[in-house]
Amino acid sequence: MDIYQNWIQQAAKGWLHAKLGDYEAAHGYYQQADDLDMCLGTGEVVRMNPDLAMLRHRRGKAEGIVRPLPPDENVVVTLAVRDGDRTESPDALDMLRPEIDPDQIRMNITKCINAYDPGFHAENIQAQLPHIQVLATGRCGTVSLYHLMERTRYLAFHTFFHHVNYYERYEQACRLMSGNFNDQTVADEWVSTRAAEWLGAINIGRPMMGLNHLDTVFAPIFAKLHPQSRFIYLRRNPLKVFESFYDKEQWSHDQVNPVYYTFDPTFRWRYMRYDLPVLIAWYIRFTDVMARAFGEVMGNRFIELSSDRLFAKDGLETLRLINFCELSLTKGQVRDHFTIPYNQKAHKHQKTPEQMERGRAAFLHAYHTMGGDDV
Repeated sequence: MDIYQNWIQQAAKGWLHAKLGDYEAAHGYYQQADDLDMCLGTGEVVRMNPDLAMLRHRRGKAEGIVRPLPPDENVVVTLAVRDGDRTESPDALDMLRPEIDPDQIRMNITKCINAYDPGFHAENIQAQLPHIQVLATGRCGTVSLYHLMERTRYLAFHTFFHHVNYYERYEQACRLMSGNFNDQTVADEWVSTRAAEWLGAINIGRPMMGLNHLDTVFAPIFAKLHPQSRFIYLRRNPLKVFESFYDKEQWSHDQVNPVYYTFDPTFRWRYMRYDLPVLIAWYIRFTDVMARAFGEVMGNRFIELSSDRLFAKDGLETLRLINFCELSLTKGQVRDHFTIPYNQKAHKHQKTPEQMERGRAAFLHAYHTMGGDDV
């Protein structure tokens, strides 16, 4: 067994034993993962910090930080936590359709924030800092922004050791669309996957910045736990996002999908089985509506930034980023940073020009039908 597979096994066992309440065994497995000194040839060693990792699961205090490996164009080290053996429903009988209603989602975001009880996770937070969460679709510049923030006071994370499973993101999205918050299991699970990161940042007196687009639907939960937090919606032209997902085959079920759903008696779903351009159009439109509705709720704690303008070295957009994040970097330093490409995945082009032309047409038709008009 190579070191990577061994690390995965030990880290996964640590999580599972902690969920079962066997904290001594969990700590031991987390320690075994750290003892492997995994670095995948980068020279930077992965550190789960067993003492801090235990605070994902229980009350307590611990020193230090956690450090996952930074992302590159091919390798991301992370684990999807398992919530039993849940699979797609065999039919959509009596299920609801996912409705992207801006007003309803805005009201439901407020309802979500008010309803969530963070329990011991709030007790573990010893100081409030102005953390930042970045909302995004993916394929929009978050990796580049991550590398910029590594030069600042923020403890930046683009990759994380743990993620909730894909269907738990579906559930959170459906709760935001429906306003049903009678169960906070998924929110609790997500908080556990992120708690050690923000607790470590607090340990060293630096605000955390989370830049993973898979966390976007959990922004209301982050806002509840961190009342001084702020939020960036990093937005790229929707057609460019589609082209990157489609041409480089970066789409997967990990993104929030449109699904029929019900909460009776528990969350169940069935895929709507749209063609890929339509799936991507729905996802981009949902993210846009949800992020902007969240921004209306957050007020001056929120800003929408255009990655297109940042990469075009637009002076005003650069200043908006600097001022919102209170960066010590100069305008010139930030503009220079965005001249360097990160995570282009240029080697992953898959589609022919004819395939791209047909895909664009299908995407644009679907996106406009859903109410999107800014491409």
